[in-house]
Amino acid sequence: FAVSNSAFDMLAPLWATSDLGLDAAGWALLRSLRFTGTFVGILALGILAERVGSRRMAALSLALGGCALACMGLGIPWLVTACMPLFGALVSTTFVNLNALTQQVSRQRQGLANGIYRGIAAGMAVVAPLAATAIATRCGSWAPVIDLAAFATAIGGLIILLYPEERGDGRSLREVLRGFAAAARNRPLWRFIVLDQAMAFAQGAVTAFAALRLTRQMGLSESAFGVVCTIGACLGLAAVLAAGLTVQRVPLAWGMAAAWTLSTAGSLLLGLSDALPLGIAGALLVAFGWPITSVPGSMWIGLTGGASATAFTVHKIVQAGVAAGAMALLGWLEPITGMRPLLVAGGLLGLPLIVLILRQPDPRSPA
Repeated sequence: FAVSNSAFDMLAPLWATSDLGLDAAGWALLRSLRFTGTFVGILALGILAERVGSRRMAALSLALGGCALACMGLGIPWLVTACMPLFGALVSTTFVNLNALTQQVSRQRQGLANGIYRGIAAGMAVVAPLAATAIATRCGSWAPVIDLAAFATAIGGLIILLYPEERGDGRSLREVLRGFAAAARNRPLWRFIVLDQAMAFAQGAVTAFAALRLTRQMGLSESAFGVVCTIGACLGLAAVLAAGLTVQRVPLAWGMAAAWTLSTAGSLLLGLSDALPLGIAGALLVAFGWPITSVPGSMWIGLTGGASATAFTVHKIVQAGVAAGAMALLGWLEPITGMRPLLVAGGLLGLPLIVLILRQPDPRSPA
């Protein structure tokens, strides 16, 4: 799953603009459609996961997600439009359930478990972009890359069935709904979700436009962009491993603030200058900083939400709604303002959020 997800998320803007013929605004709107599907579908899939267990739900999501990705690889516009929201819901469901499985260890080992889980994803991101851009350049199309990603996703569905943990199986619908109601009243969980998603909104322009800013506006070739992604993934892997080793010894807010500071600086660099070296430096800062959030962020949700899939599902619902709205807004604004002002505005918005996250109490402290 990490192989396919890393390749798709980093390189999908190039696929959309090359094979599908979309412009930057069209890609942002297509990405908005993906998160709209997540927002609509993840609650139902989250309830189903509570009934059948995180392992089985992750396997099903991966298998169906691979099918949706394969259909999008055909490049037929109406089929891409139909499958993108389905793919978004299934990928998010996979993340929710893998996160839930990762929390099912002792509190003393949660930092290590999250570091390993996120480190695998960061490690695969080292390989995927370089290989994907090389394949697309040789074949003259991104279709083979999408097909390989679909195959890797489906294989992930078989592998996750080997995972032994199965907590929460057989819960009644009433118990599941009671869990969601408790999560809705969980103030510490919501404080974190609001701040976390405010920063995700601020970083929306980077996730939507960084690849297009470097390749379409700054003149970086697609193959060179793959190299930049690989270098960034190496930095991200190092950051995730370091976070996994240190997260038990420092407040979680410190880790989040450090990650947000690097990502905000990267967004500002991408927007403030047309110099390619500075643009690459900005992309690398984001690639190094943003993955750090995955370790303390997952632990924060797990600790405040009781280490269940419910808390992660609630987080994903909000995340999907914010992302869908952000991408729709960016798709509307980009033809009017261009990419640069949106990148700068996102960076400036991130600055007060860094201060606010540092003011939050550590969820590991006694109440």
